Amino acid sequence: MGGVTTNASPRQEENLNFKTGTIWNLDNLDLMRGMNSETVDLIALDPPFKKQKPFKSKMNSQTVDRLFEYIDICRDGRDIDFARTAEEYIMQLMNDKNEIWMQFDDAWYLNQVKKEQLVVLEQNYPDIYKFINSITEDDMKAYMIFMAVRILEMHRVLRKSGSLYLHCDQAANSYLRILLDIVFGSHNLRNQIIWSYASGGASKRQFAKKHDTILYYTKDKDYVFNLQKEKSYNRDYKPYKFKGVEEFQDQIGWYTLVNARDVWHINMVGRTSKERLGYPTQKPLALLQRIVAASTNEGDIVFDPFAGCATAIDAAYSLNRRWIACDISYMSVILLRLRLEGPGTLLNNYIYKRTEIEPPTRDDDVGEDFEFEKSISLSQGKKDKLKQKLFGKQKGKCVGCGKLYEYVNFQMDHITPLALGGPDNPDNFQLLCGPCNRKKGDRPESECKDWMYKYTGKVYYH
Repeated sequence: MGGVTTNASPRQEENLNFKTGTIWNLDNLDLMRGMNSETVDLIALDPPFKKQKPFKSKMNSQTVDRLFEYIDICRDGRDIDFARTAEEYIMQLMNDKNEIWMQFDDAWYLNQVKKEQLVVLEQNYPDIYKFINSITEDDMKAYMIFMAVRILEMHRVLRKSGSLYLHCDQAANSYLRILLDIVFGSHNLRNQIIWSYASGGASKRQFAKKHDTILYYTKDKDYVFNLQKEKSYNRDYKPYKFKGVEEFQDQIGWYTLVNARDVWHINMVGRTSKERLGYPTQKPLALLQRIVAASTNEGDIVFDPFAGCATAIDAAYSLNRRWIACDISYMSVILLRLRLEGPGTLLNNYIYKRTEIEPPTRDDDVGEDFEFEKSISLSQGKKDKLKQKLFGKQKGKCVGCGKLYEYVNFQMDHITPLALGGPDNPDNFQLLCGPCNRKKGDRPESECKDWMYKYTGKVYYH
């Protein structure tokens, strides 16, 4: 099977700047921008589907009881701070019937998109910008901007041998497929997996919608893939007794094991299932276990940037993989900890803090695309602090063109060049966008002086 490794390959130094076994309670874009490049082996994401409507569901009473039991355990010494915060959060959600309703809005509007994100795409990723700009519906355009800036970061933090599985449905799968083809390369699409299920409603005006799509991409041609097997029941559920064919029997009948196909028949989490937590978009554990088992080896790192009720992390832990997760909702933090260390779980006696609310700071070669910063003699830590200070001072605006940009697109530059005696001190630095920094070197001295004085109040020497 060319290009595929089915067992652990020798690792380079991991270069991790985060602790595995952690869930961050913040926007996943902020987290990923603080993560070092090529540090995770699998990204399994179940993002909003772009349904253009809100989702709401009630947490079942068994989960509520387990939550309060777990909070009591934490209050008795395991994690007092978490117990207090989690109880306050849950009580705010609980209505007068002692019910907890979980909800999120999956509606998208172009006027709510951060303008600087579109500028980032326009200046640095013209192919993606052209694609998004060609979309006629404003709500779809807004959703694709949201997804594009995040998928670009996912590609960066994924190891070369890593894989990405993106869960979607017909609402946006054609657009997401094009976006992923641009970022990962269409040649790295391995499967368009169909997850088929029997539960759910049906319509009298169209065929019943009984499947979702999982887009499976790898970062490179050499990637981890462990062949999975699935049951194929024999006719009439009786043994074939073919020579050399191993057959098995369960409560349904006789079956053989065959290589898994790209159509997966796994039922959704039913209303009476023991797995059910009441989360609006909960996925079955068996679905995520198949993904984790197929594309990682023991000890690899699984990353879920839209943790939800933490099914992907549950799957990773159950298969002895390391993991990190992120979700902007604090309920995800609570449910993850309940699943992994609540009453009756394997981690019930394992005490440690796993939640973070501040992203890590990159300490890899963050200046690899910015040659200008290599001439700065400050340490990397001082560069980072100075750059953050300048970003706040300039309020996210480029000194050159005055446009708003995101932090990662700024380049730190001397006002007076070192060659002309400019010092390496905070007063002699500015932030420019990439285009302005490139243009600056081609401008005549008189124009540069006027231009820089306009924004800094200082005379610039070219």
